[in-house]
Amino acid sequence: MTVQFFLSLGVSLLVGFLTGVERQISSNYTKKDIGVRDLLIISLLGFLSTNILPNQEVSFFVLLGFIIMISMVGYIFYNFKFSEKKMGGFTTFFTLPAVFVLSSLTGLGVPTWQILVFLGILILTLQLKEEWRTFINTIKDREILDFIIFLIVLFVVHPLIPSGLSWEFSFYTIEALFIWKLIAIISVLSFVSHFFNKYAKGKRAILLTSFFGGLVSSLATMYLVTKKTRKVSFENAYTVFMASGIGSIVRDIGIIYYVVSSDFLVFMALPFIFSLFFMISILLFSVKKSDSAKIQFTDRAMPVRTILEFVFIFLVVIVGSALANFYLPDSFFYLGSFLTGIISSTASIVAAGNLFLQNMIGEAMFGMVVTLAIGGSLFARTVLMLKNYPKKFLRIIFKHQNSPSK
Repeated sequence: MTVQFFLSLGVSLLVGFLTGVERQISSNYTKKDIGVRDLLIISLLGFLSTNILPNQEVSFFVLLGFIIMISMVGYIFYNFKFSEKKMGGFTTFFTLPAVFVLSSLTGLGVPTWQILVFLGILILTLQLKEEWRTFINTIKDREILDFIIFLIVLFVVHPLIPSGLSWEFSFYTIEALFIWKLIAIISVLSFVSHFFNKYAKGKRAILLTSFFGGLVSSLATMYLVTKKTRKVSFENAYTVFMASGIGSIVRDIGIIYYVVSSDFLVFMALPFIFSLFFMISILLFSVKKSDSAKIQFTDRAMPVRTILEFVFIFLVVIVGSALANFYLPDSFFYLGSFLTGIISSTASIVAAGNLFLQNMIGEAMFGMVVTLAIGGSLFARTVLMLKNYPKKFLRIIFKHQNSPSK
């Protein structure tokens, strides 16, 4: 109990100390501004409110209200009416209640690592003040509208969809929530890639957007790129092809480790390591050939038409896969895994992983499903490349195949 007490006290004081250090190393800091001493006192009050004082809920809100009042009065006093010299902006005074809340979390059962994460976000936000200001100044009206649509997609419409709403067929059941999750996934990918592409520079923008896009959906990433065939060079598209594929494999490795079995990951370690090494090697070569031109994945952060087109194609392939699994013999289980992998290798791996955990299939069969699912994902991206860059892509394939071994 004593160890836990001092650990909680130390974490609370660390919140005030590090935030105070950040304020004091600020270029505009003066001796009269809020610093380490002030924020250590605030963090101590936060610790007392949830760990020592009686009636903790009342103590917390009374002290929080008192600190917010001090912050508001101090901000007005030093910046508007009484002081000839401004002593800190709004963010400086906002730091007081923020530090109080963070330091009080130790008495509310919040894990230490989560408190440290919140502390890191707070310090990063304070430290990057000018960068945030520059970012805000570059926001366009259309991006604000897209952000509102993005929030509606993720947080407004989704909870309103009944959990049991579905359309049942003899071979497959289409759930409304599943369709909306598809829309949400492609919306997140489109929104994030738009801002990665806008603020990252040169080849780094291509690599970051493609890799993180592959973590969500390598097929969606390639679909968004090939929609802009005339504006995207083959070399850049090929870099996206490889980087999104690496992101997809990293995602599947994580899914197998956390959802299925870490022991099976050891069983498949050699093929995964070889695949990643091979793809990273080709990616490094393709990056050298690519140019620094930005890839405009979408015209907007939320291209509604492109999103709906992709979801429609996604559903068509899934229904086709369900038809094959339903009407073809059980021996075509592997075919179903490959077809599902075309749209989402993760979906195929998770489905087979459930069978593996229930001892309905063995390691060898599950390993084959994983291979086919990843192969299906590669096949889908290859088809998109062949459709839009047929001659150049075939030339690269045959060049790899016919290259003499040393």
